[in-house]
Order: sequence, then structure tokens, then C-alpha cells
Amino acid sequence: MAAVTSNRFGWPDYLVVGGCLLGSAAIGFYYAYRGHKKTTVDNYLLGERNMNVIAVGISLIVTFFTAIMYTGVPAEGYLLGAGFAYYAAGIMVSCLVVAFVFVPVLYPLKLTTTYEYLHRRFDSKSLRVMAASCGILNSLLLSALTTFASAVAIASVSDIPVLASISVMTLLATIYTSLGGLKAVVWTDVFQYIIMLIGVLSVLIMGTAKVGGVHEVIRLCTLGGRMNHPTFNADPRLYYSFWSMLVGSSMTTLSSVGVQQMTVQRFNSVSNLSSARWSILVGSPGFLIFSWGSTLMGLIVYAYNRSIACDPLANGDIRNINQVIPHFVSTVLSEIPGMAGIFIAAICCSTLSTVSSALNSLSALIWEDILRFRFGHFPERRVTVMLKTIVCVFGGVMVLLSFLVSMLQSTLARIAMAVFGATGGPVFGVFVLGMAMPQANWIGAAVGLMVSMATCSFVAVGGIFLPPVPSLPLAPVSGCTITNTSTAAFNLTSTLVTLTTNNLTFTAETTTGYPRIQDRVDITGPMSVFRLSPTYYSVLGTTLSILVGAVVSLLTGPTNPSAVAPELLFSAPCRFFSRLRNSSEKVIEKKEERNDTFIPTWTETRV
Repeated sequence: MAAVTSNRFGWPDYLVVGGCLLGSAAIGFYYAYRGHKKTTVDNYLLGERNMNVIAVGISLIVTFFTAIMYTGVPAEGYLLGAGFAYYAAGIMVSCLVVAFVFVPVLYPLKLTTTYEYLHRRFDSKSLRVMAASCGILNSLLLSALTTFASAVAIASVSDIPVLASISVMTLLATIYTSLGGLKAVVWTDVFQYIIMLIGVLSVLIMGTAKVGGVHEVIRLCTLGGRMNHPTFNADPRLYYSFWSMLVGSSMTTLSSVGVQQMTVQRFNSVSNLSSARWSILVGSPGFLIFSWGSTLMGLIVYAYNRSIACDPLANGDIRNINQVIPHFVSTVLSEIPGMAGIFIAAICCSTLSTVSSALNSLSALIWEDILRFRFGHFPERRVTVMLKTIVCVFGGVMVLLSFLVSMLQSTLARIAMAVFGATGGPVFGVFVLGMAMPQANWIGAAVGLMVSMATCSFVAVGGIFLPPVPSLPLAPVSGCTITNTSTAAFNLTSTLVTLTTNNLTFTAETTTGYPRIQDRVDITGPMSVFRLSPTYYSVLGTTLSILVGAVVSLLTGPTNPSAVAPELLFSAPCRFFSRLRNSSEKVIEKKEERNDTFIPTWTETRV
């Protein structure tokens, strides 16, 4: 079968995308108009703490379901198979932990930023600023990644340049976020959630129909080794294993959702603790559905390419594995007018949601954790103007970072995991240290954070320069014509065709079979430390922060547990140390009673 030629966007597609962008802007402008008389910081950053629970839960979903989930995660499913769906199982576990362990500690404190907790717990402004700086870096990199992913997808199926896409989406998000604050961001997210859901379903339904049904998708994916289960080898250097998917995803989600400013700011915008819990629980099924849906998209597109015996990456039609889903959209979904536009509109919505949420959170972090110490005497109206200015400035910074991200050659999902692990894991470890160990002091927390950040960054950066990670063979290329010989180099005497692109090694299959992912580490010796799976970066960062922080705290003079307010600790440690204090007091009282009764008797005997 001949390869399908790519169709460009038509006017229905541009109409759909334009309507999505205008709808998002209209909602933002509406809430900007409604709230123009309420110029308080609390209204701008927290929506007066009376936001709708369901809307906040949906906002959490779309904030973290970025354009990376539309391009990077399907790419992982395309390369590695259905086993990547185990990554979603860890997300559900993490959401439950956040709702029932972290929310009961953080919500009653009525925080504006999550790093206020560290200031209260460790009585250290320096530690608060350090952690906030990590949070700022995390938000900026995440926004740059998702904006670039969206721009690449749009450029793959339309004539819109990457620069134009990045600039327009960032500018639009900056405008309605700066004007409407958190209310505009949350209610725009609800609208964008609907578009995103339609986008995922369009690919799943249309793709399955094109392949020939669910059974045919399973059959073709099985032939290509995509229905395999990941190895149970516990070696943390293996990227594709059961433990790296489950444990790694759990810790990555905890570090990125549990104490991230965007999450804490959301659940602090509702009216009570029960609503705060429900805002997380409402969002958790959405995380699961979108994660599994993204993996399924990759499997369906692989099955389709195998059914026509023409893999676009092996054939040179695309040069980046992250383009495999947009390429499918432009060659298959574009047959129905407006369908490709719906998918690209969904990607735009995911980007707008992430960028607007990040900008609103960044304005809170910059003001509350850094500028407030110096300009806290400013009136509310002037502070609100400063917050809007901060949003505009960081909007420009995100545009610049998006172009820097384009220089990184790896799947976007792996880059995102590296970012979350190197910045989110160490900070998350400091929070756990503070909540679980009353003896921890600010010196231990600060040293643990710095050591963890340095180690995780060293490992993550070193991993970039290692040889590519092996993946499953690509689909056959017998049904298409080579269109870019500089991208794909073929050896016609071999049954497998090898090519290297974007720091990943692939094999283009020309015969049928049941290949499996490599279940051993391909690098040994000291350099193998850089092969640590990106899913474990958060585990490494969290563990180092806790261990180093605990040891340094004990060496530099631990904090007296009785001096730590009970509301700043997890409930279990709080009860334990409360019982310990009570038992100690009882022992002291008994000793005093014994002394009181013993001394008179001894005195009489002496006399």
C-alpha cells in the first residue's frame, strides 16, 4: 500500500482553532471585567477562596495534562508499547496520598504560596526563597516544554511557523491571566478541558476505525511487540520496567502535584478542607483517563502505520518521534473537514491552560516569597498592578525558553520527567522532612535541598550525552517510498533497518515477529550512573533531601519537637511525639512524687 500523503489545514480547521482561542480569551476577559472592582491580592491569586470544587478539580487536570501528553506520551507508547500505561497507575496512588496526607496539613494553614509552609516550619526566610526559586524554575521549564510541544505539533500539520505559534499562545495566555487572575484561569480551564477531551476521543475513535477495529489494533500491536509487559527487573537504570513505571510515576506525581504551587494554590481557593480534598479526588480520574488515552493513541497510530506498512519515521517523512501523532492527524483525520483542527485546538488548549496556570502561580511566588519582604507596605491596588506586570514579564521569558528547549534531542515526556525530578523531587523531599521529622532544622533542610538539586542535575545532564536508549522496532517500510535518505539509512541485505534520530535508536522492521524491549543495561562502570531512568529522578531527589537533611539536622543540633507546632506535621508523627511528650511528662511527675515521699522518710531516719 502506498504511503498516505499529508493534507494541509483547510478553512474549517482554522475556524475550529480560531474559535477555541477566541473562546478562551472571551472567558478570561469576562472574569477580568467582573472582577475589575475587586483589586485585592486575595481575589487575584485565590479567587476569594470560594471557587467551585468541580471547576478547580478540572483545572488541576488540564494544568498538568500538557501538550506533552498529546505528543511525548503517545511517542512513548509508540516506541515502548502498552506497558507505559503502568505509569498512570502510580498517578492514582499519588492523588490519594496528596488528598489524605498533604492537603490536611497544608490547607488549614491558609497559605498563598506553598513555600510559606517552609518559612513557618523552619523559621527561615532563606530556605523559603531557595525553595521558591526551584519552584519558579520548574514552572518556567514546564511551560517552555509544553509550548514548544504544541508549536511543533501545529507546524507539522499546518503552514504556521513554530515561532508564530509559540508567540501567539503565550501572548494570549499572558493577556487573560494578567487581567482576570485565578478565576479567569480556572474557568477557562473548564472550557479547554472539553476541547481536550474531544481531541483525544477523535484520535482514538477515528484511528481505531481506520485500522479495522479494536481486535485488529491488538493483533498488529502484538506482532510489533507493543502488547508486552515491562520487565520486573528492579534495576533503576532500566527505563522500561514495571518498577520504574509504577514507583517512578508515583514519586514524580507526588513531587509535581503534591506540593507544587499550582496545586496548592488551587485547593486553597476553595472554602473548606473537605472541598480541598475533593478538588484533588475529582481530578484524579481525569489524570488516569488522559494518561491511558495518550498511551492508546500511540498504540493505535503504530497499528495504523503497520497496517499500511509505512512508518513515517523510518521512511523519513518526519525527523522527530514527537511528530508521529501530528503526522497521523494530518494524513488521516484531515480527511474529515475540521477534525484535524479539533485535535490541534485540543493541543492549543492544553498549552494555554498550563501557561496561564504557571503565570498566575509565578506571580504569586515572586510577590509572596521574594518581593513582599521589601514592598509589603504597598497598597492592595498597587500590588495587583505589580502582579500583572510580573505575569507579562514571565510571558516573554517563556517564549525565549521555548526556543532553548528545541535544542534538546529526546522525547518530550523524558525531558519533562527529568525537569520534574531535578527540581521537584528535592523540594518535595524538604517538605516531607519538615512534616515527618520534628527534629529537622533549617540548616539540614537547606543542605539537603542543595545536595539533592546538585546531584539530580548532574545525573540528568550527564544522561543527555550517553548513547541512545534502545526501543522496539518501528513499523515496516515496504509499503512506502523513501522520501528522505538523509534521515533513514537502509541496509537492504539485512532483515532489520537501523537508524538514529534525536538521541534515540530505532530499528525499522521488515519482517514480522514478536520483539521485546531490552531488559538489561547497555552501559557498565561508573558511567552507568547517568543511565538512571528519568522516572527515578524524583525518587533520587526526594530521598537525598530527606536523608541528608536528617543527618545534617542531627549533627548541627536538632530542633526540640515540642517547639514545632502540631499543625505543621503529618498527623501520625504529631500523635507519636505528642504521646512521647505526655509519657515523658508522666514519668517526670512520678519521679517527683517518689522524691516527695522519699525525702521526708530519709530525713527522719537520719535524725
